[in-house]
Amino acid sequence: MRPVGMLPTDATVSDAADAMARDDVDLIPVGDGEQLSGVVTPRDIALTAGRENYNVSEASVDDILGRVMAFCYEGACIESVLKSMSASGSISLLVRNTTGQVVGVISMADILAAVDGSHAPSQDGAGAADGSGK
Repeated sequence: MRPVGMLPTDATVSDAADAMARDDVDLIPVGDGEQLSGVVTPRDIALTAGRENYNVSEASVDDILGRVMAFCYEGACIESVLKSMSASGSISLLVRNTTGQVVGVISMADILAAVDGSHAPSQDGAGAADGSGK
């Protein structure tokens, strides 16, 4: 899992791209306070940026927000995470704690790296989807 911050709904598309690059994630949660509104992916940004006369430095992420969000819970086993990814057709999931707060993102790349043992621990020290660091 990679910890991520939530972008406010008035952030720009450019802000979302910067946050994804900074946090090295394939999706970024968007919301106000602790209320999750949706997620933005690189595909959302690419499709938006490709529009004629579209300025990503001024456009709001709220304009391109994906409202369907796949997630798993912190501490979930890898099999459960993979099932959630498969069911949603997504290679990345939001990670929620037991109170429902978004605490990070986990990707297929994180899981594959953890399984083959080449994963450097993330910022929270958890290398595996279950937070065991294994």
